[in-house]
Amino acid sequence: MKYVAAARPAAGGDKVTIDFEGAIDGVPFAGGKGENIAIVLGEGRMLPDLEQGLVGAASGEKRNVTVNFPADYRATELAGKSAIFATEIKTVEEPVLPEVDEEFCKSFGVTEGGLAKLREDVAANMRRELEQAIRNRNKAAVMEKLYAANPTDVPNVLLEGQIRDMQVEAMRRAGAKDASQAPPRDPFVEPARRRVALGLLLNDVIRRENLVVDRARVNERLDEMVAAYGDAGAMKRAYMQNAEAMRQVESLALEDQAVDWILEHAKVHEVKSNFKELMNFEA
Repeated sequence: MKYVAAARPAAGGDKVTIDFEGAIDGVPFAGGKGENIAIVLGEGRMLPDLEQGLVGAASGEKRNVTVNFPADYRATELAGKSAIFATEIKTVEEPVLPEVDEEFCKSFGVTEGGLAKLREDVAANMRRELEQAIRNRNKAAVMEKLYAANPTDVPNVLLEGQIRDMQVEAMRRAGAKDASQAPPRDPFVEPARRRVALGLLLNDVIRRENLVVDRARVNERLDEMVAAYGDAGAMKRAYMQNAEAMRQVESLALEDQAVDWILEHAKVHEVKSNFKELMNFEA
């Protein structure tokens, strides 16, 4: 997406470049300062209060924005607190659509076939994404009903292990390495209980119905996982040479097979939907 200077205050979708410094009770805090930080309003990469507080700002303006940190914020020393960010808006830029020409096609890796080939590729990607979205929506519905209909006692050792795994994953996403930066366990208890219970229930279906890993499903799953990479073939070969990674792919494929078995034996109510609704399902 290209951006050009906007002769108006910032609105959703605009790119705003700012300097900022945050303070809690008048005291600056670590990590609360930045210079020439570009933010696309509405993209959700910054805290919602900060993005919303910049709507209506003009280039050259200075404004204070109150930001409330979530209770489960990754930096535990800031969680649940309120800060005031002193901001200076350096630039406000609005998005512009590029010219759809040969250069535009080349920017998407289409070097031959021009616009017709680009349309063909986009249509194929949309069909693949739609199939994935439908499968994800069906799987979510199966999991919801399975969990609600089958109250399960979860062994404490499995529950605690899952909570720790989820804390570690949250730390990994936040780039934290010190154990002292681990988020509190309480927000993870119920999601962990649900995840463990569903794992036990699906394993029971797999065992009772003697489901075995379908190699075609494994290959399909793997193709989906590497499709977003520039060199999908190289990434696929790397996966196939990693025994632990392949075990995870096989586990996902077998889980999909168990969900399919449940769908085949369940009462299914079809609901009409359009592409936009389905693609926004997980938003």
